[in-house]
Parts: sequence; C-alpha cells; structure tokens
Amino acid sequence: MQVIVLATQKGGSGKSTIARSIAAELTGRGRVALLDIDPQGSLTKWWQRRETEDLQLITGLTRADQISKAVETLRGQGFDWLIIDTPGARDEATRIALRSADLVLVPVHPSQDDLDAVGPTVAEIRDAGANFIFVLSRTTRARIVDETGRLLAAHGRVAPAIVGARVAHGEAATRGLTAAEAGNAAAADEVRELVNYVLEVMG
Repeated sequence: MQVIVLATQKGGSGKSTIARSIAAELTGRGRVALLDIDPQGSLTKWWQRRETEDLQLITGLTRADQISKAVETLRGQGFDWLIIDTPGARDEATRIALRSADLVLVPVHPSQDDLDAVGPTVAEIRDAGANFIFVLSRTTRARIVDETGRLLAAHGRVAPAIVGARVAHGEAATRGLTAAEAGNAAAADEVRELVNYVLEVMG
C-alpha cells in the first residue's frame, strides 16, 4: 500500500479538494482508503454525502498512536493507496502521518501568504524524512502560475499538473462528488495528469 499525504500549514490552499479528487481518480485503478485527521473534517463530510461505496474512510483519530495503528491495519487489508488529509497546524498527528508517507503533496495557491508558509511546511516534511512535491492549486492566470512554480522550484519538485480554480469543485462537493465525476472535462484532465505524475514519482 502506498501512502499519499496532503500537508500544508496554509489554510485555503485546496488541500481537501486535491485529496478527494485524487482519491476518486484512483478508485478506477485499485482499492483506496481515506484517513481524515483534519479537525475541520472536510474530507469526512464530503465522503458522508457520497452515494457510492468505493472509498473506505477512517476519521475521528487524534492521537499519534491511533494514526499509526490505523495505517498498519489498512496495510493488511489489501488497499492499494491510502490518502491522508492533515490539519494545517503542526502537531504530533501530522508528524506521524508524514513519517508514514510514500509521498507528500503540498498544495500551494499562487499567493504571497501561501509562499510564506512553504518554508515551515517543507522543514516539517524534511524532518520526517518524507519525499514531497508541490502542487499548484486554485490557479487562474498562467503568468502567476509560472512565477510561483519558479519560486517553488528552489525548495523542491513542482508537479507539472495544476489544479485550476473552478466553481465546479465546490458544486460537485455538495453532492459527494468531484468536479471530474460531475462531468467537468477540464478538471478531469487535470486530476488525471496529476495522478499519473504522482504514481510515476512513487514508482
């Protein structure tokens, strides 16, 4: 089982949107589990609105030992991938999740506030010894995307696939779907490209 962790210390970066988008895309390729350790529970609420049973969710865990045990339990249940959505704050639960990761995705919205949060986020990931990539999210203008990507490249690898700012993400989430599942072709292309890249990086 490969573990993909979504982590950033900046709220509003599109972390949960990316988590559910890649999880839904991966259901067509294997068995997927979700672990929501973010107290806001955005991933959990989305899953509860979902009508299909293609994703298993574990939620309500706050202690580091609970999270470690959950990861090991899922490893023994034949899942191909585990997606972990983490809180923005630095805590022991996040550190345990990072240590279990095969790959950490760091969503970054092209804004100065997001760029300011990159340093502390990367430091925490490196302390955990995890491999990571940046994912540009909630993007609009190509010039800003290029500039942000160039700045991020000084800190680590940047995914060639981006997740655009689309109203379709929010609309689909109200029905327990992703924008791709709801029929947004552009969103489907973006998440497919991102997942293909993520799987390539993990090998």
